[in-house]
Amino acid sequence: MTCRVFGAVLLVLVPVVSLSAQNTGPRRSMRGDTTVISVPATGRWGAERAATEVARVVGARDGEPFGRITALATLPDGGVVVFDAMGANGAVAWVLDASGRLERQLGRDGSGPGEYRSCFDCFASNIDGSIGFLDNANRRITTYERRGTVRSTAALPVDVGFGAPPQFLPGPAGSYYARVATIPRPRTPITDAQEYERYGYVHIAERGEVLDTLPAPTSWFASPARWLFE
Repeated sequence: MTCRVFGAVLLVLVPVVSLSAQNTGPRRSMRGDTTVISVPATGRWGAERAATEVARVVGARDGEPFGRITALATLPDGGVVVFDAMGANGAVAWVLDASGRLERQLGRDGSGPGEYRSCFDCFASNIDGSIGFLDNANRRITTYERRGTVRSTAALPVDVGFGAPPQFLPGPAGSYYARVATIPRPRTPITDAQEYERYGYVHIAERGEVLDTLPAPTSWFASPARWLFE
C-alpha cells in the first residue's frame, strides 16, 4: 500500500490585482485537488489575495488525507509515527517507513488494552525502536513494540499534559519524562498562570514507577498578565 500526495495545507498569501471589483462575494476555483477561495478587492479584509502552495501532506492511504495531525515522532530506522486526531474512523496512529509508505496502524480508538482516545505531542521514540504513547484521555502510558504489539501499560492517577510542549520525552533505560499535574488543583478559582504551574514532569519507569519529579519550567505563560493573550 502506498501513500500519495493529497492536498495543500500550508499556504502563503500574496497580493494580486482584483479582476472584478464589482463582485462583493467570495469566488471559488479549483487548483488540482485544492479549493482556492478569493475575496474581492472591495471586501472588508482589504486587497484580494491569491493562495500560493508551498507544502503538501501525504495521506494515510490512497485517497484518504490526514484529518488533524497532533503528534509526530521520528523512529530510529528513519520511519515516523503520526497521530491523526480526526481520522476517518476516529483517532488513529500510523507508522510510516523511511520512504513514506504506510507500514501499519498502531492500536486504535478506544479505552481498552492498547487503545487510545486523544493525544497531543504524545510520542516518545525509544532507541530500541519501541514507541511510547502518552494517552491523555485514558491517563496512561502505553509502550508499543516497533511491529505494533503492546509491550506494557502504566496507569497515571493524575491529569496528563497541559501547556507548551514538550509533553512527553524518552528517558534513559526505557524510562520516560511525562508532563503531569504535580500540584493538586485547588477548589478555589485560579489564574491561567497558576494552572500552568501545576504541571511539571515526572521521570517514570516504563511499568509506572515514579523515579523523580521535576518542577514546571519557567514560561512566558507564567508571567503576570490581565488575560491569556497578553
